[in-house]
Amino acid sequence: MLFRSGFALNAPFIWDDEVMIVNNPLIKNSHHITSIFSSNAFGGVFSKEGFFRPIQIASYMIDYYLWGLNPSGFRFTNMVLHATSSFFMFLILSRLNIAFFSAFIISSIFSVHPIHIESVTYLSGRGDTLYLLMCLMSAYYLLRSTSDFSGRVFCFLSWVLFTLSLFAKENSFPFPLLMVCFSVWFGFYTSKRWHITLLFMILSSVTYFFWRDPVAISSSSVFSHIACASFLERLYTLPYIFLMYCKLLFFPYPLHMEYHYVAQTIFTPFLGGGVFLVTLFVFLYRLKMIGRDLFFGFLWFFIGLGPVIHIIRPLAATLREHWLTLPSVGLFLFFGGLLHRFLEKHNSRYVFFLCFLPIIFFSGMTIVRNFDWKDPERLYFNDVDRKSTRLNSSHLVISYAVFCLK
Repeated sequence: MLFRSGFALNAPFIWDDEVMIVNNPLIKNSHHITSIFSSNAFGGVFSKEGFFRPIQIASYMIDYYLWGLNPSGFRFTNMVLHATSSFFMFLILSRLNIAFFSAFIISSIFSVHPIHIESVTYLSGRGDTLYLLMCLMSAYYLLRSTSDFSGRVFCFLSWVLFTLSLFAKENSFPFPLLMVCFSVWFGFYTSKRWHITLLFMILSSVTYFFWRDPVAISSSSVFSHIACASFLERLYTLPYIFLMYCKLLFFPYPLHMEYHYVAQTIFTPFLGGGVFLVTLFVFLYRLKMIGRDLFFGFLWFFIGLGPVIHIIRPLAATLREHWLTLPSVGLFLFFGGLLHRFLEKHNSRYVFFLCFLPIIFFSGMTIVRNFDWKDPERLYFNDVDRKSTRLNSSHLVISYAVFCLK
């Protein structure tokens, strides 16, 4: 993780970084620590419709104290946060009785996967890095609470970490539902303190959800086709969303910041592909070729995508790579269990060697993509070129003019 992110360590502040960090007065004076809870993420007046990231802004305050306005220092902090998330991914897999080698391979792939570039290399994406780390830590301590002597302490710590994750980024609000499904699905976490912890998590999530009034949060964007789509069109687009997110996890190329697509009818190739994959998955499950533990990985993936599938409210793009931050954990859990079972039956040195190939593959893709992030103009034209078929030339000219003015 440190090696592959180092290729972008010297990248400058870019785009929203200029507003959230460079020109944000909140991070430059420790006396503003209380103000971060009454301001939006850009240092303006707080409103329920705006971005509210007090934990993220507090982390910028620490960085500014340590590094000043040196972007390399801020980016190093992002790398450490993500490396810590990878470590907790390993601990969770081990806690679920996944063998050491399998847990190491999966957590390593998680660490180097290019889908995390927007939350690690892009400094404004730190909210994703923070809320993911807090959710993974919360899950780990909740798992430990079932067998350790200090179970009550771990339960309390788990609830606190989840609550803090909401103030890092609101995308963590489905996490309690994931833990409830985990409890019901496996049916052996029946301690009273486990249930009380889940209850407090649900209360925190529901309270925050309605306090922020997510339906009213602004999502307008001149480039957002999905924000202008009808509710039925957004439903028609769901197969595309699920299949594209799966594709980004298996083969993350080409990468760009926004994906714009709206299905005009329910009868699309994506619907056929989705029905085929779901049917195949259910068939394999019925044949017991996929166990309950592996099935839960996909359940996590679908539930984790809940906030970004445009049912509650349309967002500023159909897909964004950093929206996979929490949902991707489900598929990594799935492949952790799958690799564990495979290595139990096939234990040759060649199989162990092949396990390192995905790490090398994803590391190479991440290094290549990080070169785009070292040059704001190169990044801009790379990403605009990917979506230019959806935008007319006047939009491109106006966008580049705004980019140059900034």
